[in-house]
Amino acid sequence: MIAARLNRIAAAGTAERPHSRIRLGDGRFITVSARPDAEVLDEVFLAPGLTAPDTEAREGVTDWGLADQERGGSLYLDVPVEAVRQFIQDHLGEHEEQDQADFPAVRFLLNARSYHGQWRASVEGERVGRIFLEDGIWYARAYGSDAPVECDGSEAAAALLVELADLAAGRTVTAEQALRTELAAHGVMTPHLDEDTFIGGHRNTWLVIGLSDGDFPDMGEQPHIVAYLHDPADGDEVTVERAAVRPADEWCILIGTGEPSALANTEIPGRSFPGADTTAVAAYIAQWRRNPYTVRDAALAALNAAESGSA
Repeated sequence: MIAARLNRIAAAGTAERPHSRIRLGDGRFITVSARPDAEVLDEVFLAPGLTAPDTEAREGVTDWGLADQERGGSLYLDVPVEAVRQFIQDHLGEHEEQDQADFPAVRFLLNARSYHGQWRASVEGERVGRIFLEDGIWYARAYGSDAPVECDGSEAAAALLVELADLAAGRTVTAEQALRTELAAHGVMTPHLDEDTFIGGHRNTWLVIGLSDGDFPDMGEQPHIVAYLHDPADGDEVTVERAAVRPADEWCILIGTGEPSALANTEIPGRSFPGADTTAVAAYIAQWRRNPYTVRDAALAALNAAESGSA
């Protein structure tokens, strides 16, 4: 049985995103980290409910060697790729629905599925709710609430529980985390973090979203959106690394046209939104994904009107 995702991880490594998740055919998952061209994985985390095999009796396979317990699961170090491949096969192979290579960094852990067909979600070791699939629709139900919330996929359901847990605990949610959560609810699963660091240590960060999930878009040739937080009183601030808590904060959207022959590789300003209104930002980006040229043309019309008014 071919383990295609494991093969890609072992070949490319996980340097850019230290851990990659592999969903198993039985619905559970493992998380691994590796260097390029790896024959041995640096770390393998088995989610709760999964147990490493007793490999001592298997000829030619190295024992996993338990290293530590982590959030109810098991963490192993220096596990041969072939041992993990056999483990994946023992659990019905790799699931046909895998996360994108850049799956969003939501801070949750899904425990083993209960006999009711629901998964308990934990944030920083604390159980915060359940997600479940019913009639083809994913739902999130936070503990203390009787009303499940319909979500666009399991990741969006878990991300919603993370957001509710952060709000309840008073934890600071960065602009990046907040926008990722809202975008996941629209099925936009791979916003890409990009950055520049200037002389003196000043750092700019922003999110880039392409027309589809997957690889980072070619910003010179492909339509894209750039989103970042900005405080007009703070000069040229471009960031997604802090929380949107300042009264003057606003979300800035740039629309990359992806048509260099017609529009000379330009990025034009889209709509701007108050810093706290991340929901509206995500809805605008989702609308652009559905109708990119309609949204682009509306932005061009607004830009032309503004320039005519100032002439």
